[in-house]
Amino acid sequence: ANSLEHIQHSVRRFYDQRKAGDDSEWTRWLCPTDVPASRLVRQAMAQSCDGEHRSRSCGCGRPFPDLLAGSKVLDIGCGSGADCACLSHLVGRDGHVVGLDLCPTLVSYARTHADEAGLSNVEFVCCDAEDMSNEETVMSNAPYDVIVANCSLCQVRGGARSSVLKQVHSLLKPGGELYVCDLFVSVDVGDCVRRSSKAWVEGVAGAWMWSSFQSAAEEADFSKPLLVASRRLDMSDERRRDLAADMGVFGRAVDMLHELEDASGFQVCAASYRLFRSLPVDDAVSEVADSPLNAARIVFNPSAAHLDTHVQLTRKIVCHSSRPVVVAKEIAAIVQRSRLASSFAVSPAQSVIHVQSECIEPFLPKSTTTAGLSTPLSMPLNGLTLLTAAPAISCSMRTISVPPNLGNVLNTTPGLKELRDLVVQSKNGGCGPRGC
Repeated sequence: ANSLEHIQHSVRRFYDQRKAGDDSEWTRWLCPTDVPASRLVRQAMAQSCDGEHRSRSCGCGRPFPDLLAGSKVLDIGCGSGADCACLSHLVGRDGHVVGLDLCPTLVSYARTHADEAGLSNVEFVCCDAEDMSNEETVMSNAPYDVIVANCSLCQVRGGARSSVLKQVHSLLKPGGELYVCDLFVSVDVGDCVRRSSKAWVEGVAGAWMWSSFQSAAEEADFSKPLLVASRRLDMSDERRRDLAADMGVFGRAVDMLHELEDASGFQVCAASYRLFRSLPVDDAVSEVADSPLNAARIVFNPSAAHLDTHVQLTRKIVCHSSRPVVVAKEIAAIVQRSRLASSFAVSPAQSVIHVQSECIEPFLPKSTTTAGLSTPLSMPLNGLTLLTAAPAISCSMRTISVPPNLGNVLNTTPGLKELRDLVVQSKNGGCGPRGC
């Protein structure tokens, strides 16, 4: 059986020796080419990375949260430095980026590329994530506004992950953000897989169980994880054969893996989460928390320093400048106690609107049913207030009290078109949806 030391050496050697332009099935399977990116991120990627540089990246997501201008950022497991180069442009002249990686060859490559590109606000260190609190460059730049980890925490030994997350928490400013893109599995992969160096290289052996990730984040005193993106990764038979051979399992290995997946619902998923080191509770947070309603109203008001026109808080919630959005109260509280607080106006909802908490498990379906409707979990108000006293909206025929022009909202807001046939009343008299 492969020892832990042998596995770690094999993983390090793979990443050190991996060449640019690798078009292996592993690269196509793991590294994202179809993950959506904002206009600012697309511009930063175009300015910072040539094709060769980006092709050496082994991440599984886009670790670029919004509102980074002027921020101090740490990239754990920076690899070739492609993400750091992009972050360099996003933080701008007033920001700074530190990239750390365990592989000396990759760190050297990242430094060379940064020097050639004239990126003066980026530096790199060769360091183990398990020991980053003892690294001079990492500590001298602390505390950080944002720490990112792109498919790197799954390479940390299981027993050390809680310690690493606690180190990350201590390195963040109050309100600071940990943005994680990583691999998750729906069931435990077992010791047989964890003894495979190839499975570790590919991230499957170290992929998080969702419950373990949630527990480790809570133990490190982070806020509730907010799911930003997820996508299922499907293995081909060729991949199964490669893994089976490396594990020393032959014969019916491929069929057995198929049967295991069918019987257990086994899935591998690449998901992105944001977690925050919460600020202390103040009067504004208490006002929302003490509200008897389950919802709160948030408005994105970007400062002049930020070029962002919108913020993607979660997979379901996208906030555009100056447009009110109703969200679950717990999400509003997370925003208020984070680095995003200065860019948002948050207030209790003024009417009873039922908003379910967001799904945060990466394996559940994307659509979430709320009160019988497949609706988004955030609803633009466009200056209108829903005045119904009911705890939730249903599809049954009933009368609710709404502003006269709600019919326009019903016809234009995704997820509310199912309500067209409801009979609605204005405060000044009754009218059906066609007459509003």
